[in-house]
Amino acid sequence: MPVALLVFGGHVAGEGLRGSRLGPFGYGNQAVTISAFAVQPYVDKAKELWGRASTHPRRLQMAVGAAAAIVLIVGPVGFVRRRKRVRRKRLARAHEMAAQYLRAGQPHQALAVIGRHRGWIVDDATRKEWAGLEITALEQTRDLAGLCAVYEESDDVFVDRESASLAVARVQVQCERFEAFGDLRAMWRGRERRPGAWLALEFDALVEQDEEIEASVLLERRRFQGADDAARLARLALLRAQENAEEAEALLAQAAQRAPQSPEPRLFHAALQEAQGRHKQALAAYQAAVKCDPRDPFLRDHLAEFYRRRGNFPEAMKLWGEVLKPPSMDFLWLKTAFWRRVAIPVQFEADSLEPPPGELRPLVEYLRKLDPNVFWDMAAFESAFPHRTEVLSRQETFWLRLLQAIRDGHEVEALSLVNLSAFGPRSWHPPLESALSRVLTYRQRGFVGPPPVAAVEKAAQQQEKHPLFAALDRQAESRRYEIAEPLQRLLHTNYIFAAACFAAGWKLAGLKLLRSRQVPADAPDWLQEAIGEAFRTVPGAGELR
Repeated sequence: MPVALLVFGGHVAGEGLRGSRLGPFGYGNQAVTISAFAVQPYVDKAKELWGRASTHPRRLQMAVGAAAAIVLIVGPVGFVRRRKRVRRKRLARAHEMAAQYLRAGQPHQALAVIGRHRGWIVDDATRKEWAGLEITALEQTRDLAGLCAVYEESDDVFVDRESASLAVARVQVQCERFEAFGDLRAMWRGRERRPGAWLALEFDALVEQDEEIEASVLLERRRFQGADDAARLARLALLRAQENAEEAEALLAQAAQRAPQSPEPRLFHAALQEAQGRHKQALAAYQAAVKCDPRDPFLRDHLAEFYRRRGNFPEAMKLWGEVLKPPSMDFLWLKTAFWRRVAIPVQFEADSLEPPPGELRPLVEYLRKLDPNVFWDMAAFESAFPHRTEVLSRQETFWLRLLQAIRDGHEVEALSLVNLSAFGPRSWHPPLESALSRVLTYRQRGFVGPPPVAAVEKAAQQQEKHPLFAALDRQAESRRYEIAEPLQRLLHTNYIFAAACFAAGWKLAGLKLLRSRQVPADAPDWLQEAIGEAFRTVPGAGELR
């Protein structure tokens, strides 16, 4: 009876394996599938043996039953082993094929082979071999998002790949993932072959975290030879520019002399010219930096940001639309999704593509699905991101939440949001942020708030200050409660927030806050002109509600 149960159980198991998965033998969610077609012959053989033994003495029945059990157990196991041997051979051939593509300078074909065979990888040694191939291919295609994805899955394979590690580290600093950057920097500390590049990234990370004193000490503490020192000199020039513009220019000249083909001296020269109000020279320097490496998405983003700060959204959006094409990065897609919601709703060739991998991709997809007539939907966000509250600290989410609160008439909430903003000089539009704070403060408390903060005011100088923003700043600096009648009347209107957005050049945001095609009869002349121009030039303006 036990043997009979074993044989019957084996038959049931064989039927149950139809369409199921036996494993895991694979990588991730992949597994080796054993169908009923593969197992059924062994089940049939066991049933045949048992049938022949059913009319014989018990001892012979037990012997035949044992044989049937061996058939049931050894047969499928042997099939699995043969399947794995075949796959190992195929995997080895595919590995060589991908390597040949890389040697022939065809990284896209290599990546296609890697993608098709990723699920066959079953052990750690093989994973490292294939990850090495993938890193090489991604470096050749300059796919930074792909490199970051591999690093998130297999950071141990970067331990001897410095150029790939530097590429990932650059993305981490750009996206303000400073803790992740610290971990990667620690992996290479003391054994780096490109110390100048690592020091530049450390400096950038410190500056982004408002630790300029530590950043200055870092630059002063190290010196390098030749081209390796260019990045340090360029950054040192930007720090010295605040005290001695001539010394800063000399340092930039040294940097350019040591690395004539590097875009960094030109990039920091552009930033210096912009800070001094020399916008034509700054534009030329930004464009020269891009020419040094036209495929570098960071350089194109810097040029787009310059256009954006100057209020030239058509040129900025054109550049951002170009960097959305593969290979791209999630933060560029998110930034573009934001500006298409508040500035101009342009269409891009990349709209039919999927966003690149990265932790910001879900937020990009959320904004792509959001009703174009709203800025933010907190209920939909909380449903899609129940445990991702950290994304609320990003500028994109801050501005969209602030504008939606204003649009909904929740001015107390809007005032809380803008007062808790921690962006300061790094705000995408310091004059607009300050103006919204002053308007909300006045409408809640009867005065426009304190004078401008020095650091924020200095950052605001890089952008044109509209008469509306200047009037609000003068009112705050006067520390008087009495407000001139024209400004006071404007502050009480239901279109003051739209007026602030139009003053900043955020045409689409202004139209959404205005919510009417009727130009207010008592609006200032500049606002009437801005509204009329927006309705003429913004695609789909008449469809907003």
